[in-house]
Amino acid sequence: MKIYTVRFSTAVLGVLLFVSCEHEQKEFSSENFSEEQVKTRIDSLLNQKTKADTTQVAMLLNSLKDDKKEHYVNLARTYYYRLGDQKMADSINDQLTTKFPQGIQARQLAATKIYEAETTLEKEELYTTWIKNFPPEDFPNDLIIGDYVVSNIASAYAKEKKYRKAIEFTENLKEPFWESSGLYPVINIFYSTENYEGAEALMKRAIASSKVYVNTTDDNTEKARFARQVYYDLLPLYAKILSKQEKEVEALAVFEENYDSMQSVSAENSFLYAKLLLDKGQEDKALEILESVVKLGQSNEEVDDLFKTLFLKNKGDSVAYIKFIKELKEIRLADLKEKLEADMVREKAPEFSLLDFDGTRVKLSDYKDKIVILDFWATWCAPCKKSFPAMQMAINKFKDDNDVVFLFIHTWERDDNPTQAAKDYITSNNYDFKVLMDLKDPKTKLNEAVSVYGVQGIPAKFVIDANGFIRFKLSGFTGGNEMAVDEMSMMVDLIKSES
Repeated sequence: MKIYTVRFSTAVLGVLLFVSCEHEQKEFSSENFSEEQVKTRIDSLLNQKTKADTTQVAMLLNSLKDDKKEHYVNLARTYYYRLGDQKMADSINDQLTTKFPQGIQARQLAATKIYEAETTLEKEELYTTWIKNFPPEDFPNDLIIGDYVVSNIASAYAKEKKYRKAIEFTENLKEPFWESSGLYPVINIFYSTENYEGAEALMKRAIASSKVYVNTTDDNTEKARFARQVYYDLLPLYAKILSKQEKEVEALAVFEENYDSMQSVSAENSFLYAKLLLDKGQEDKALEILESVVKLGQSNEEVDDLFKTLFLKNKGDSVAYIKFIKELKEIRLADLKEKLEADMVREKAPEFSLLDFDGTRVKLSDYKDKIVILDFWATWCAPCKKSFPAMQMAINKFKDDNDVVFLFIHTWERDDNPTQAAKDYITSNNYDFKVLMDLKDPKTKLNEAVSVYGVQGIPAKFVIDANGFIRFKLSGFTGGNEMAVDEMSMMVDLIKSES
């Protein structure tokens, strides 16, 4: 990791040169004081809440906002926002692109204009200018921003069924570990528009790209781990693409060779695997696969129906089936409790101030003394929407518990009118959700709430206790409504048991 040097004032260095522990003090040099160390120190001071610590935070932020490196200036802006000093945060933001015209924020703002362009041709023209103004070689540690743009433009061409142009544009992807992720949405569009041959060609490229990291197990960097996970996430869609082309043997081989290593065993994927096995007469193996999903509590209606049919045919009557399901749930809940107890954290939850559908301003502090479940989502996020039936079930379960509140924070909008789009989606699906809009700040072009919570991907959920501390963090959704409700219920129960 690159270490950035920070020149602090003498007063601030007096604050920061020592990190106090119970038995020792560790001295830091300003020459190797990383951004992460600064964040850790500020968070530690904020958690103490004494007058002296507050003064130290103010001194540190005052130094950071005048730093010569954009990373540290922006870090100061973020903390001022978190602390409720919107005026100072805005002042810093107004100066960022002026002070750093070729910097990170200026680059990001220019990229945003590409996303907002109305036509694909306009997107590509803006991209050409963007590359000239912000050459990738000037941002060797942040190539992924450019790849986001490339994936967006290639996807736009795919939606227009300009398949050859879409494929050609994906050649602009530059970050090796993220190439397969950049290709994935394009492949999905090819698949949904029934261009299975093109989808297969792109998928083979994506798999080859990420498999490099699967084959280099000695590389345990975050990027390598991410690429390895993406590799296994790609395979179910690859099997579907093959199956659509009546390449059942190849599709079955994808599952047989990789199923045990797949990061997420979803009901949909397992059902396809089981069906492929049944087509080949492998009934026992199909039953085993379905049973593994049921044990995890990640089944759906079609999995449950097929599993019950095979169970009654091969293992016993309805009485035996009911007993089997009951015992499975008891085991699963015991394992879940052990896992959640180990996963509990205690981090101060950042304040936010957002508008709901009616234009009413809502703050986290409005729900003091209550357990709050935050769910960051977006209308374009398929896993987010896939989790909503389970979240509605959880809301129904706690409807008579006034000490538990669910807030659904819409973020990272892509619609021209995101509030209306979110409202339409929630209303059309009859969800009883309290939705807050984390809209891009007109000046920063950032969604502040999702930023201060450090969310890297959605759906992301945070369970906050009555004292305002984050106790659980969840990301993604692998399916299984029953398991999701059980998990949410147990988290609430564990928090309540401490009070």
